[in-house]
Amino acid sequence: MMFFLGTDHANTNNQIGVAFAQKLDGPWVKHPKPIVTTPFEPGHWGVGQPSATTINPATGELMLFYSQGGPTTESYFRYLKLEDMANPVVGAPVRITNEGLGGDVLHNFDIAYDPSRDRFYAAREAAPYPSDEPSYISARVELVSIDGASIWGGTGRWTSEGFVTQNLTGYQRNHNPGVLRTVYGTLPDSRSVTTVVSVARTGSFPNSLWTYHLRQVTGTIR
Repeated sequence: MMFFLGTDHANTNNQIGVAFAQKLDGPWVKHPKPIVTTPFEPGHWGVGQPSATTINPATGELMLFYSQGGPTTESYFRYLKLEDMANPVVGAPVRITNEGLGGDVLHNFDIAYDPSRDRFYAAREAAPYPSDEPSYISARVELVSIDGASIWGGTGRWTSEGFVTQNLTGYQRNHNPGVLRTVYGTLPDSRSVTTVVSVARTGSFPNSLWTYHLRQVTGTIR
């Protein structure tokens, strides 16, 4: 399964779709309807930036995490059961806590699960955002973790595990992170977390855009 953001407007009315393939290189078959629709009018950002972990691969059960932007920005997860796509089961949204993020809001994040610890690890764009151009992408990425019960209950507090900054990547902008996972959304090694970030130089648009590259950083779990 591949979840993706799609829209019929310019950067608004975003919704989350799903596609299926037998192999990672395709061919991919898109489900004809969004799996998570926006709760807002088209003028709002909507829902997107999906990230998923499996619960039971044999029955198509999983947790779908995503960001939601409207009057405020929040993040949620939904229980999904996609064994029968003629009758998909989409659970109610469960809001994910922002506690422990230093007053920031969780968004634009990728997440993986560590079964040995019953703990979720997320890489997120962290505030404060820079004042010089490009000011719309973050200067640093934070790796945070939280216990499984807190995620399911929409409670708890995130623990900071470390930051990916210019000191590690050599670039002034570090943003749009991903977490290296197995095909089931779990950590490949419970002793470490590998984060992949987009990096960029400073400067006006579109010149800074052409400096985008990917960097990989691995940290040991304490």
